[in-house]
Amino acid sequence: VFSSAVCTDTHSGHIVRWETASKYNVNTFITTPLTAPFQCSTVELVAKEAQLPTWFVSHAWSHSFDETVVILQFHAQAREGVEGASGCYYWIC
Repeated sequence: VFSSAVCTDTHSGHIVRWETASKYNVNTFITTPLTAPFQCSTVELVAKEAQLPTWFVSHAWSHSFDETVVILQFHAQAREGVEGASGCYYWIC
């Protein structure tokens, strides 16, 4: 989305780039437009079946979403030996 359209951050007025996009930006330009028409959560939109979260993640929405994804990938890989490859489902708030 950020590479194919011009998305402007409503707070700073800067053009949003994936490398620096915050969760606010992801919510504004991706999550809400995809989920609002169906009045559902992201997981309800993309999952084939129920996925009960194993982990709850609370983070500052102003941080880079890309960095959040990287740290969650690290966490999932670290937990893989303990919980198995399919053991990490996240509820991100």
